[in-house]
Amino acid sequence: MENQLKENPPYSVAVLALGICSIVVSSFGIVCGIIALVLANKGFEQYKLAPELYKSSQFLKAGKICAIIGVSLRGFLIVFAIFIAILYGTIEGFSHIFYHFDGQTLRDFLHQVVDNIE
Repeated sequence: MENQLKENPPYSVAVLALGICSIVVSSFGIVCGIIALVLANKGFEQYKLAPELYKSSQFLKAGKICAIIGVSLRGFLIVFAIFIAILYGTIEGFSHIFYHFDGQTLRDFLHQVVDNIE
């Protein structure tokens, strides 16, 4: 009977919802995850002050875990996208240089470039 009067810890439902959104939503996943982590820390602080007032902190734990997974997944995808962009730019730059060789050797091509500069 006494357990029915207890509430969920503060921010627990919001943390869980934002943690799940951080995994599922592609556009704002990292933002949802960061907000969920901040709210989870605030919720855990309040839960630790008076744990007898609240039910278990399972929603906070699950939401924090989802947020960590979502933020790390989105962070990895951002780093991977930057890597691909740099790699593509590098390959595109090299292919642009090789395209202008027109069958010449590099030495002949460089002589032609130097002659055009002078």
